[in-house]
Amino acid sequence: MTDAFKQLVADEKGKVVLNAEHEVRYWTGHLGVDEPCLRAAIGAVGNNAHDVRRYLADNGRARVATPRADVDPRRPAVPDAG
Repeated sequence: MTDAFKQLVADEKGKVVLNAEHEVRYWTGHLGVDEPCLRAAIGAVGNNAHDVRRYLADNGRARVATPRADVDPRRPAVPDAG
């Protein structure tokens, strides 16, 4: 892993990043909101995941979810082979 990649991963940790379709799917599913609502929340409070969760919860728009340590939003979901 290059130093530049390690820095990119560290910089994105704890942030809601919507640069790819799998990231949009992860965050909308994780927070229980649609994409326009999620983008509006990011526009209101920035892309810090904690701030986005709090904003959505305070406005009655999302279920309160605890982040899952085993799910990386930067990796596409792989369908179950079984």
